[in-house]
Amino acid sequence: MKKPVLAIGAFIAVIAGVVASTVAVDRTVTSDPQEPTMFANAIDRQRMADLQSIQPRLATYLVEYGVYPDTKTQVQSLCVYPEDVGCVLYATDGQNIPRDATGTGYYYQSDGQRYILYAERDGDEMPLCLEEPEHFSGIGIDSVLCVIGP
Repeated sequence: MKKPVLAIGAFIAVIAGVVASTVAVDRTVTSDPQEPTMFANAIDRQRMADLQSIQPRLATYLVEYGVYPDTKTQVQSLCVYPEDVGCVLYATDGQNIPRDATGTGYYYQSDGQRYILYAERDGDEMPLCLEEPEHFSGIGIDSVLCVIGP
């Protein structure tokens, strides 16, 4: 009676060893040095899509009020804090304002006539924003994406 229990234990040990070695081999085979860049580029594409999805809300706001939400040309988080000017965009369609999947947030700047939406840029595929605020580097943002309104 003790032999079948021992055989089952040995069988489980062999299977566990095979699974462990397969995982180790699989991990080394699928290791891709480009993976971090590909991941960063995918995040940047989502960020740009998020920024572009905010543009229709800004257009609706402009039609209703004659100006864009005005930050007096100051850059602020889009809608992290209730007092952020960008939070008024929630009221245009009742949908949540997109949030950056990595938690860095989006930024907004406007003088009422023109706007810029900013996001951190981690990859190398999306175009670099040429109107990057100087203070972004001081808060750890070295490269940004942007969408500029009229």
